[in-house]
Amino acid sequence: MALGPGGRAAHLATGVARTTAPPGTGRDVTVRLGPVARRLPAGARLRVEIAGHHFPAHARNPHTGEDPVHAKVLHPSRRTVLPARSSLNLPVLDPDTAARTTARPAQEASR
Repeated sequence: MALGPGGRAAHLATGVARTTAPPGTGRDVTVRLGPVARRLPAGARLRVEIAGHHFPAHARNPHTGEDPVHAKVLHPSRRTVLPARSSLNLPVLDPDTAARTTARPAQEASR
């Protein structure tokens, strides 16, 4: 999300990362967002939102390691973000390279 000087939030990108680690175990997660092209006004801030679900935009997350489309049991989840170990990498692409970059939509197809 981009937060403008007036506090209004504008969506920039959505990423999905699924892990198969058992609940309650720590793990490092990388979430790729894909190409984003947006000019932000001076004073804009970036906000990262972290959630266990983004349904119906993406398949539900049962938090059991089961196939999200066919899972019959759903569990709650909890996540902790450690700011000292977190980063947001924002590469700047050369305009010529960016023009040849293709989008890769999330692989969230129904089975």
